[in-house]
Amino acid sequence: MKINCRSCNSNSTEMILDLGKCPPANSYLLKKIKEKSLPLQVFFCKKCYLAQTKDYTSRETFFNKDYAYFSSESKYWLDHAFQYVEFITKYLKFEKLKKPSVCEIASNDGYLLKNFDQKKIKVTGVEPTKSTAKVSAAKGITTYTNFFSKSFSKKLINERGKFDLVIANNVIAHVPNVNDFVRGIKNILKDNGVATLEFAYLVELYKNIQFDTIYHEHYSYYTLSSINYLFNRNKLTIFKVQKLKSHGGSLRIFVKNSDNKNIKKQVSVKNLLNYEIKSSYCSAKKYKSLQKSINKISKEFKNFLVDVKKNKKKIIGYGAAAKASSLINFANVKNDLLNEIIDISKSKQGKLMPGSNIKIVNMDILKKEKFDYIIIFPWNIRKEIVNQLKKILAYKVKFVIFIPQKKFF
Repeated sequence: MKINCRSCNSNSTEMILDLGKCPPANSYLLKKIKEKSLPLQVFFCKKCYLAQTKDYTSRETFFNKDYAYFSSESKYWLDHAFQYVEFITKYLKFEKLKKPSVCEIASNDGYLLKNFDQKKIKVTGVEPTKSTAKVSAAKGITTYTNFFSKSFSKKLINERGKFDLVIANNVIAHVPNVNDFVRGIKNILKDNGVATLEFAYLVELYKNIQFDTIYHEHYSYYTLSSINYLFNRNKLTIFKVQKLKSHGGSLRIFVKNSDNKNIKKQVSVKNLLNYEIKSSYCSAKKYKSLQKSINKISKEFKNFLVDVKKNKKKIIGYGAAAKASSLINFANVKNDLLNEIIDISKSKQGKLMPGSNIKIVNMDILKKEKFDYIIIFPWNIRKEIVNQLKKILAYKVKFVIFIPQKKFF
């Protein structure tokens, strides 16, 4: 089976992973209903090296008015945003610019832009989900509730001008029409402007078997090689790259207009591109080997829950994130094995996890009941979560994660 590559439009693709059928990971339920499950398969383009899922439904299905992810609910992300703003304003020497302007695409609830706003820097947010955009606007941030595209970029220029800095963090994976998205970035960027993008790094997904980050809302999974191909084709150049710890391992790329000779390309880009080629991360065969490991972890996860129930121990999950939904549904776990998952987001509480119908509850349950195990689904911020829970628990409990392998804390 093949699909046309969403980046280069080549039909030189092959399926590398098959995670069966499951509902959209962030489609939380108000009540138990018959859900539509969609195939979740990952394909690899042999021409431009992009890993991608096949489109089965529109992005409007995923990113709607009831979207339940608010970045400000994580201290980790608030700290990450603050540190980025402190770094980038110095790196781009904003103090020397007359009236610097910043645009963030997928600005969520304004968790990042508020830091620029406090520095009296002109900010603009673009956020299609009304639930989060409303919170951003309440902070005084000019926020457009639109999906970003080349067409929308024209409206943005007319009303806000072009920008010295364009930010797009953890969004390009969610974009079906990636060429249009990148052309839009080029359109709103000043001649000497810089764009920075952060995205989960496919190499780290492979190394640490992070298959729970694969779900329908993620259309694409990038290496530096695949995203470099995409930007070059659209006359933008990646001139610097940094490795980050976020999302279990991410890249931050720095992008300029290709005809901008004032910014020199750094050796970090060449070095990482060479590493990916030499280490076979531009090969479909490399990623196919993941399937066996995915099957093993999923089986181990379900067997653990079965043993817990058999031994009459009490267990609860923590973090009703898309990661949880992916692992639970791929392992075919239902609410008879795991009854509840705690989440601090009020927008999720009282709802059911897609597919499994597991109840999402608030933290109060930890005071009412005593548990033997707590599964931490957002393993990328497990330290923050474990430290938080230890402060409020009046009894000892074992914390456990399953990715990249089963581990107790």
